[in-house]
Amino acid sequence: MKKKYLVILFNILINNMKKYLKNKIYLYKEYLNRKIHSDSEMNFYEHEVKSVYKKQLKHEKIINNLKSNGFYIIDNFLDGKLVKKLKIEFDLMLKLKKNHFDVEKTKTIQIRNYDKSFYLKNKLYLIYFLFSNKNLKELLERLFGKKLILNSEIFFQRTLGTTVPLAGKFHFDKERSIKLWFYINDCGEDNGPLECIKGSHIDNKILRDNLKSMKSKTNDYNLVSNKSNIGTKLIAKSGSLVIFDSDLSHKATPVKSGHFREIIRGATFS
Repeated sequence: MKKKYLVILFNILINNMKKYLKNKIYLYKEYLNRKIHSDSEMNFYEHEVKSVYKKQLKHEKIINNLKSNGFYIIDNFLDGKLVKKLKIEFDLMLKLKKNHFDVEKTKTIQIRNYDKSFYLKNKLYLIYFLFSNKNLKELLERLFGKKLILNSEIFFQRTLGTTVPLAGKFHFDKERSIKLWFYINDCGEDNGPLECIKGSHIDNKILRDNLKSMKSKTNDYNLVSNKSNIGTKLIAKSGSLVIFDSDLSHKATPVKSGHFREIIRGATFS
């Protein structure tokens, strides 16, 4: 019995060491990339983003809302000039990378990127700093209660007019994360805003933890029922920032013909 516990303890120590080394390697690579690609334009956007986060990111208020409601919206997080710059970089990303979906079938263009050095190499400085900010990292580490890799995946998505959007059923994510959504265009009722059930992340976390260990679960075990089928639609102007817990019951909503939705989405995993 004693040997069994020693083996378990040893495995825990090894896993923690792997996570520690992974984080250190990641930070060192980030440091090298910034040194290699540094120029005056990069320094300008680093300063701009630092100023925005310092002004807009109210840690206590955001953490309290995430814990109680599961989401928080900061309207007009970016000013008009930064929104225009972000739109330019967004459009360039859609040209530089291959679409993950068949746009004719899904009415969706989605670019997935897991390498932040790509933004520096292609001078997409605003995107890089929006998803690499130290203030933001400190906020999420307070929320999770541990060190983490910030925004390890970033998706760029344009959804065209459709009555059957991807992820159009209420669900929680199979792996918990805190997601940041930057709205590139105004997202009103006709643009297919994200819809969520306020406070549902509390019960869903317990459900996800219980179901995750079940061998008999189906692939759609994370789909959830909502008897009223009415949630809160996260409507906001371009340049707004939505922060939400992926344990929240959420879904995409239809985009009216002739309209579209453009967002950049980052995910930080627990």
